[in-house]
Amino acid sequence: MISKGAMHMAKIVVIAKVTHHIEEMQKVLTSLSLDIPLLYAPDSERCFELAAAEIDKGAKIIVCSDFLYAKYFESLDAKIIPIYRSPYLFAKCIIQTLEADPCARIVCRSDAHSFTSSILDAVSLLDSKPQVSFANNEDELRPVLRGFASEGRAKMVIAPVWAHATIREYGFTPVTLPFAQDDFRRSLDRALGELARMEEQEKFGELFSTILDLVTAGIICLDSDGTVTGINRIAADTLGIRGNIVGKKCSGIGLDRIYDTAKGADANEAVETIMELMGVSLKVNILPQLSGDRVNAYVA
Repeated sequence: MISKGAMHMAKIVVIAKVTHHIEEMQKVLTSLSLDIPLLYAPDSERCFELAAAEIDKGAKIIVCSDFLYAKYFESLDAKIIPIYRSPYLFAKCIIQTLEADPCARIVCRSDAHSFTSSILDAVSLLDSKPQVSFANNEDELRPVLRGFASEGRAKMVIAPVWAHATIREYGFTPVTLPFAQDDFRRSLDRALGELARMEEQEKFGELFSTILDLVTAGIICLDSDGTVTGINRIAADTLGIRGNIVGKKCSGIGLDRIYDTAKGADANEAVETIMELMGVSLKVNILPQLSGDRVNAYVA
């Protein structure tokens, strides 16, 4: 669980899109004595702008509704954590709505993966399965509502707040899915745990880099997925690498031949070969690092 106690978490930023959620989120942050910035974004574009600005200031983790970042955040150098929404809480809301209107319908976004999964999980818990339709914007929402209207059965529509005004235009009563403080606490708990892991990894990386720099040969370390986990100064200088490449895939920085050769070799044997890397012909020794019978890293 999240421990209380005053702390400044500028490395974590929360971005909310629904205004009435902000008050509930602030109550949680205050109760936990967490000094985490809580920002409001009216749309996905503004959310991206806020996130990019906070990352430039040093933020490592952005906590927000997943549909805010689905199409925008791939280029940002930060961990994105969606705000958790409980399917059990959703199921309770759906049951209460169906008691008032047995023909009630549900509309959710197809690009809000975590949010939509929670809704579908909630529906799966029910004996009666209300119809779930998808709409990511007003243009997609209107034909869905016209379909409901032509059926002439539903009176209530469970949907995100952004859709409520349009739902009223078509004569339906909109229903908001509840926001629980406990759900937000879960997302914060995950964010704080991720931040602790990042900081521990950074400390280990600094120590590891210091040790590597004491070695007189060039060394590059890869994990089993081909991500660079370490490189010393001699290797970087020899290959003309500038900047930090730790955490990057070797395929995107010209080191894929090392990984491909390592993956194709016997897991129990070292490989010695001549290969060209970044225009430099080098003698390379690749040593697999085993965990039991499984390779979990390579040192070249």
